[in-house]
Amino acid sequence: SYLSGHHFSSRVGKKVGKKLSGGELIELSEKEDPVLAQMWKEYGQRMAVALSNLYLAYFPKKFVLAGGFAMVASPFFMSHASHTLEKILHGRSQAGMPIPDIEISANHDELPLLGAGYKIQECL
Repeated sequence: SYLSGHHFSSRVGKKVGKKLSGGELIELSEKEDPVLAQMWKEYGQRMAVALSNLYLAYFPKKFVLAGGFAMVASPFFMSHASHTLEKILHGRSQAGMPIPDIEISANHDELPLLGAGYKIQECL
């Protein structure tokens, strides 16, 4: 998937010229590397576009991101994703449709994904 941790790490590795482990990626991010900061911003913006498409199809009250990458990396992309989602859906919020929250799952397993899959299946 385009928004997976593996894909993001691969893109960063190509940009900096070497393969990075997840730990190295987070370490560079914590040091506020400017190249990485821009890549996180773009990641958050892409996340918002994907979520806005889901919003227009299902009108959820919130999005819950799950998995290790979301839990560890959210401090670096979440503000960009939230801000961009608000910009994309601005007209809808003025029409009285609430902009959904984006949250990180408190569970460390796939349970949120199974629940989401079940709800989507109900809609089909």
